[in-house]
Amino acid sequence: MGRSCAIERGNGGQHSGEHLADPGATGSFLSLVSRYRDSVGQRRFVGEDPVVHPLRDAPEEIAAAAIAAERLGGLFRLDGKAISPAEDLAVAELDAGLRALANWDVRLARWRLAIAAEHAHLPEQQQRVSLAQALAQTVRDVLYEYPGQSRVKPEAPVVALGPTLDRLTKEELDFYVEEAKRLAGLWRQAKEDVLLWTGWALTRVRTILRDGEPDAALAWLLRIYRRNRDRLTGDDYLERLVRRAEATFRLLLLAEGEDEAELRKLAEDASPHDLLVTTVAMLSRAWDTDVVQVSNRFALVLYQRTELNAERSS
Repeated sequence: MGRSCAIERGNGGQHSGEHLADPGATGSFLSLVSRYRDSVGQRRFVGEDPVVHPLRDAPEEIAAAAIAAERLGGLFRLDGKAISPAEDLAVAELDAGLRALANWDVRLARWRLAIAAEHAHLPEQQQRVSLAQALAQTVRDVLYEYPGQSRVKPEAPVVALGPTLDRLTKEELDFYVEEAKRLAGLWRQAKEDVLLWTGWALTRVRTILRDGEPDAALAWLLRIYRRNRDRLTGDDYLERLVRRAEATFRLLLLAEGEDEAELRKLAEDASPHDLLVTTVAMLSRAWDTDVVQVSNRFALVLYQRTELNAERSS
């Protein structure tokens, strides 16, 4: 492009004032950025998808147009070439969205992926975002739909989208198609397999606790206890924790003759954390396997792209 830039380095000490932002110049420059943004916003309002380009070949105009394009998630034209200045932001948001999915945070993932979609303009990156959005639906179905429902097909969004993603490598695409099928298969097996169902339900508890909903966590822990009751007999501490959890909900349907004060005291001592820790320990002993690891099987495994690993290590 025939242009270069230098980055000044502050020296500190008595000359540090040279590196303080000038209020007047800053305000003037941001006003220029705002004019570019407003112009693009008006054109988008009438259905256009404009490319931002500097109105004059002056440094402040070029810089303002570039920043406006980045903030709008648009393209920037310079020296006759269309540039996507926010493409690195799209990559970062996509990466954050996928990590959120791997941690069962569907809401956060969808928010991050929506931002990635706004900023991505390179075809390969756009397709990768579309794939991640399909994976978000798969993870959502596996996590929130009761296992084995015939009307739900968690893998379908990814499988259906696959043939259209011609810019992605076969290795990456096949990896995520198989991953969607793996999660859907586990979810279906959990309908009849008590251990898998327990792992799936523990996943629900873990996400609910992360979202700060203790009563909902207690409800799911009670479901786990009921499903595994024949394996969880003879532990007084666990039974005491269960009674406290039950009291939380019995207060909502108080029967005639029940002691409300006693139930309220039990409910006040209910602890989803204590019940979770104790239930996991007891179930792991009863099943002779770490049930947290069974729960982890329902987590999305992420494809490790070579170029992404290279960027992180540099």
